[in-house]
Amino acid sequence: MSDSKTTIRPEVANRVAQLIHSTIDHHVIISSREGIIIASSLPERVGNYHEFAARIGRGEMDETAVTLEDEKKYEKVRAGYNCVITMDGERIGSIGMAGDPEKLRLLTRVAAKLVVAELKAADKNEMIQRDVLANIEEVAAAAEQISAGAQQLASVGESLEALVSQVQEKVEATNTILEFINEVANKTNLLGLNAAIEAAHAGKFGAGFNVVASEIRKLAEESSNSVDQITEMLGELKESISRAAREIGQTSQISEEQAVATQSIAERIQEIQALVESLVSNT
Repeated sequence: MSDSKTTIRPEVANRVAQLIHSTIDHHVIISSREGIIIASSLPERVGNYHEFAARIGRGEMDETAVTLEDEKKYEKVRAGYNCVITMDGERIGSIGMAGDPEKLRLLTRVAAKLVVAELKAADKNEMIQRDVLANIEEVAAAAEQISAGAQQLASVGESLEALVSQVQEKVEATNTILEFINEVANKTNLLGLNAAIEAAHAGKFGAGFNVVASEIRKLAEESSNSVDQITEMLGELKESISRAAREIGQTSQISEEQAVATQSIAERIQEIQALVESLVSNT
């Protein structure tokens, strides 16, 4: 007997047996290499041992025929024809039909080839189904990664929004400080002006004081100019931060929507995967 693990699947054998019986109205049996009937148009015969099928499976013969004369001559003997089923050069079982063997010889051999074709088709379908399942699993894993990434991105966006809000608060606080500095510069400038006036009244005795007053007024003007420049820069920074805050908010919203959509896709993929697995198990 061959050591091959190739076997005839009962569901395939039953499908072929029922097809032949419904087409030509001859009873059919399909047996394993060991001679056990695994499919028959007569359900009560399934599971029974068939001696001729066992001998064919062992390689003692490729076919056997029981004539109509033999049926009349011997009790419990039915006329029919049995032949080997080979797949890729290996014996995998046998098939038999009840009736005149001379009329059924060619048809039974064709039926044997039909069994092999059905088995190969089933193998191909299973391979395709396995590939589909593998691809679905990869897609599902990728979808979950995308979903996790989108959720992480949304979380980062929320953190950035909080950070931008803090920066905006710091800018507002800086504006208050600049206002104070500007007020000090104005008062300093006013003091410098008053000092210059007093120095002019003092004549030559106030010349030195006039130089100091002039420097104070110059420093006050430079401070005021610097405050104006800083204020302008902070205004531009504030506008940039506001724009960034709006864009971050939009990005966070899109990320959240993407996470929800991707999660939905992952769930649908899991449903498809379960359906394919169910189809595979029922094949």
